[in-house]
Amino acid sequence: MKQSIDFGSRVFKIEIVDKLLTDENGGSKKISGSIDAGKCLIQIEKQSDPQSQIVVLWHEIVHHLLGKVGHDGDDFINPKMEEAIVEGLSDGIVMVLRLNPWIGDIK
Repeated sequence: MKQSIDFGSRVFKIEIVDKLLTDENGGSKKISGSIDAGKCLIQIEKQSDPQSQIVVLWHEIVHHLLGKVGHDGDDFINPKMEEAIVEGLSDGIVMVLRLNPWIGDIK
């Protein structure tokens, strides 16, 4: 996996980290990935399967793209519904790209 991703307006650093936790309801919850637009940073938890890391990367990319058009956060959609949408889109994108690698050959 590369160490950065270019969104055109900004380049985000990609870090593979040993463990990712998020604060939730006064406790910690293990997560697979996170994106911080303010820091231009995507973090992905180290996992045994590189394919899973790619799906997590796409998950965070979809979150960022939804945020770019104002379709993220509690004002737009219920957070659980947003996660379901992001999960479905990221899995679908990875599946289509895996089955049709020529799609990524944009010159």
